[in-house]
Amino acid sequence: MSEKGSFPAFYLKWGELVHWDVPDVHLEACDWLEHGRTGRVAVFKALRGFSKSTIVGRYVSDKLRKNSAYRFQLLSATDKDGAKMSRDSQHVINRHPWCKGMRGKGGLWKSHSFEVEGSDDPRNPSVVAYGINSNLTGGRADEFINDDVEVPKTIRTPALREAIREKLSEETHILVPGGKILYVGTDHCVDSIYKEQIEDGADLLEIPLFRKGITHISKDGLSDSFLFDFRVQTASDLYVCIGINKPRLLGDDEYQVHGLRDFKGGFIKLKTAPAPDERVSIYSGNIWPKRFTRAEITFRIKRCRTWGEWDSQYMLKPAQLTKVRLDPARMIPYDAMPEIRSANGSISLWINGIRMVGAKAWWDCSLGKVNSDASALAVIFTCAAGYLYWQVAQGMTGEIDEQCQQVVPVVKAFQLRSIDVETNGPGGFVPAILRRHLKSAGLACAVVPKWSKQNKNLRILDALETPLSGSFLYAHQSVLQGPVPAQMREWDATNPDNEDDYLDAASGAISTTPVRIGNHVPPVGDAGDDWRPGSGTHEAQSDY
Repeated sequence: MSEKGSFPAFYLKWGELVHWDVPDVHLEACDWLEHGRTGRVAVFKALRGFSKSTIVGRYVSDKLRKNSAYRFQLLSATDKDGAKMSRDSQHVINRHPWCKGMRGKGGLWKSHSFEVEGSDDPRNPSVVAYGINSNLTGGRADEFINDDVEVPKTIRTPALREAIREKLSEETHILVPGGKILYVGTDHCVDSIYKEQIEDGADLLEIPLFRKGITHISKDGLSDSFLFDFRVQTASDLYVCIGINKPRLLGDDEYQVHGLRDFKGGFIKLKTAPAPDERVSIYSGNIWPKRFTRAEITFRIKRCRTWGEWDSQYMLKPAQLTKVRLDPARMIPYDAMPEIRSANGSISLWINGIRMVGAKAWWDCSLGKVNSDASALAVIFTCAAGYLYWQVAQGMTGEIDEQCQQVVPVVKAFQLRSIDVETNGPGGFVPAILRRHLKSAGLACAVVPKWSKQNKNLRILDALETPLSGSFLYAHQSVLQGPVPAQMREWDATNPDNEDDYLDAASGAISTTPVRIGNHVPPVGDAGDDWRPGSGTHEAQSDY
């Protein structure tokens, strides 16, 4: 077996053999695979159509060429995909002139496993390939390669993504001391396994279609000029995409480029100003222009159903691939806590300097058992202008008695005078228990049982879609940092089994009329002060 040559040289030699025009960006990836990984966990992300698996297949062959005792385990989305990876490496070993003698005469070469000449482990082949749902225990490996294990079929729901994470966690226990894990692929959801590994400190090679880019959102539908902050040599180096729900690549006759060869950048002037809320993305630095021509990019971007699909598959920004019906990005964030003020004998509640005129609390309670719904409490305030402020999205834990105790501080903090409790399922017993705890705390808060008859998905859609589309739903940072955004992105109007308990609680609060605090509850104990307009004592003169 020959020991000459680096992996980039090995790859170039293969390209020469099969008459490839090897792009420089492939050699960049080869060099990183061989020398760029300093840690034990690494992520190799590249756009769709980059030939990631092709490069990795040749990396496996070259590694075994240099170290015949090395052991790989290759994981793909399915057993069939794993076998393709294994056969590809075998094909290279059989044909590459630097791999002569690696096959040898001993050992079995199967579609999903093989061993090279010089392998010294009788129990573990040089390469074993699986699908992600196969049994991984019982083997040993120097390196795991997870090649495109995240695909729509394997990550469609949060439960499927959790199952993948459990499978991948097994790799740690199979690796020999000092072993490595490589993730190869493209994000297919916001909650991506690659994003998780990167945040945990994994080495990263990221190759999007364009090296540079900037995005604008048209605010008024009047402006036709948009800046870019990178140098462009010629107008043909610039790519402009536009659209509201899905992108479209503009032709070079639909805009003018100003500021060519300026280190500070320049701007484009569109022939037609984009509509309000329309997105304008400007790109440059095509990483493989011979393959990804303007015509090819036009075809691919036209086939993308959403901006999220384009961003995720070609610009490597984790996003929801399908159209999001309830887009959490349309909620307006705020971080101020409600402030209760007392002045001139009246009490009022304010958020960010805006006076609230009503509040609604809705508790969609659950027993918290395995596979049951979350026990979700939503509190939403309303201002005089009709804007909604989603202040609380809290999950209650423990037995029902414990959960009621957790509700009490929320009622007290915001001086709530009423809370609706959904009585479907276990909720039928909850109102009486909650009343007892509120009374013990000296709080005058009515507990109103609510029985939901309407279809849950229709109820959620009716309550949330209009406030989102009209941009009058605000959300506290604590809401945005919890499970709500994920539930909104994943929500499917056709799926009766969505994980949507926080959305259900919010829909209950939004769809019912805000309670006018203090009118129907006699003050007992520490009744608290009523902060809503019209709740104080007034004196009127009359002349009969």
